Amino acid sequence: MARDDPMMRFRAPQELKSKIEASATENGRSLNAEIVHRLELSFESATPRELFSGGKRSNFSLEFAELELEECRHAVELSKEILADTELDTQSTEMDRAMAKFEVRRAERAVVAAERTVESLRKKRDSKPSR
Repeated sequence: MARDDPMMRFRAPQELKSKIEASATENGRSLNAEIVHRLELSFESATPRELFSGGKRSNFSLEFAELELEECRHAVELSKEILADTELDTQSTEMDRAMAKFEVRRAERAVVAAERTVESLRKKRDSKPSR
């Protein structure tokens, strides 16, 4: 986004704002970037609700969530490698090491969230009566 992109002002309940702020922090985005990201997702072929609700596209939802989980696990591995390299690098600063550790923790939290999503979608799938 550029500074010359149009500005939009809107009101939202405090609870929603808090949720977006928490999500932005977890995803390493600014509040504005998180809002834009979520809005862009809403215009893709499958809505976020369809992807995660287990609705009419429940198999796709589970497949999508499982792929997301694998990507999150891969991000943990990569961030741990970067942390190890940072700790070995004699020229890295304390800030470099702290940021690398932060990225590992952030990636690990993303794995936990993705695991919960997969578990929830599997339960929904398994609880549906077979046709």
